Amino acid sequence: MSALFPSGKLPTMDWLQCIGQSDEAIRGFKLNMLLYELLSLLYSRFVSGVRRPELVRSGRNITMQIIGYMTSHRKQHLEATDVAREFGYGREHFCRLFRKATGKTFKEFLTDLRLDDACRKLSGSSASIASIARECGFPDTRALQTAVQRKYGIRAQEYRERYENRN
Repeated sequence: MSALFPSGKLPTMDWLQCIGQSDEAIRGFKLNMLLYELLSLLYSRFVSGVRRPELVRSGRNITMQIIGYMTSHRKQHLEATDVAREFGYGREHFCRLFRKATGKTFKEFLTDLRLDDACRKLSGSSASIASIARECGFPDTRALQTAVQRKYGIRAQEYRERYENRN
């Protein structure tokens, strides 16, 4: 319809009469317009409105279950493939759906979970940065250092000094 009527508005009866259409042709055109409008309303109400987001199954929000799973397993080695398999998805499909639902990639979200935990420990304990990295699920100290640097623009030791005992 937009190709025929770029303004998005349907022609009026006056316009149709001006271009020399007969009354019968005008009535036929008006009937078609009303039928298309009715079909559009029915489709939007009963077909497209019924579809559920892919990360909702049986009325349960799978995204929240996935986030809960990731939160409780964040200290372990966790791969998108494993989580996808746990929830019955292929890796690529899972990653697309996860990013659509959370606005972050799987790895970004997991790193943020681990980093939040690590920052609480950095500011609230005197444990070494290496042991905090291990406790929070980072593969090594460098991964923690990189995450802190990317999010806060400072090294982990500087973060500790700046925010010590503030949790």
